[in-house]
Amino acid sequence: MMDRTSLRLSYSKKLLLAIAAMVPILSVVLAASIRLPQVSTPLAFEAASVRPSGPGGGITWGWCRGTDSAEFEGGWIASRILQGMSPPARPALGRCAITRSSLKQILQAAYDLGPNVEITGGPGWFDSDRFDIDAKADDPSKATVADLQQMLQQLLADRFKLKFHRETKEVSGSLLVVAANGSKLKEAADSDFPPRGGRPGDMNFRGATMPVLAEFISQIMGRPVEDKTGLSGKYTFTLKWAPGETDIVPPEFAQPPDPSGPTLVTALQEQLGLRLQSGRVPVFSVVIDSAEKPFPN
Repeated sequence: MMDRTSLRLSYSKKLLLAIAAMVPILSVVLAASIRLPQVSTPLAFEAASVRPSGPGGGITWGWCRGTDSAEFEGGWIASRILQGMSPPARPALGRCAITRSSLKQILQAAYDLGPNVEITGGPGWFDSDRFDIDAKADDPSKATVADLQQMLQQLLADRFKLKFHRETKEVSGSLLVVAANGSKLKEAADSDFPPRGGRPGDMNFRGATMPVLAEFISQIMGRPVEDKTGLSGKYTFTLKWAPGETDIVPPEFAQPPDPSGPTLVTALQEQLGLRLQSGRVPVFSVVIDSAEKPFPN
């Protein structure tokens, strides 16, 4: 009764037995890790002050300055700069500084919406009440413009409780195409930043793509323009024309540099070898579902 027989296992058999025991455990752990989604943390400002703008007039101003911002780059200005007035100083690196801007303007900047993107819905104060925002990234030395835009998007969701959706439709517009005699554009040796500068009637484009040109024409003509040139490179060129009565020109640029110059349509064909033709252009609109006034801090 007391004579026991023990099973003697070699080292290799013991190892195989241990592996066999661990396989079911590892299978459960692996399956659980596959089922769990990988959640990425949205970029957010380290600190942000949001307050209603004080009474009185002033310049509507906004700028998010990232590590890739050009030294001479400015923000958006919605009110005319009168004689003796100057825009606010540029913000420190890794900050967004916004003055007297509506929620609509901040939304346009945060999502890089062009002026022809229709925005509908929202509360009555959406395009009337003005706000001042001073926000700072966690590491200003690494925050790019795109990073700051994402942080501004998150701020709109957190502080303004902004919710919206997009709708796409086709409308009458213009198609930017290559003229019959071919394009006169030459590809740029490098890509300068920003891709365009100057003023209406005399614009310099540096390393610009055709969608950038199409967006600019859309802004000036006040109608949607879609790039259909098939040109995929980046180009440096100058475009000079005499702004017409229908061109959208800010008041401070009311005097064109050459009143006797060609129209924008003629300049495109003569100087760049491009032309505009009528067509259906897909555009998207933004529909505001809900928004709340932020608690000031």
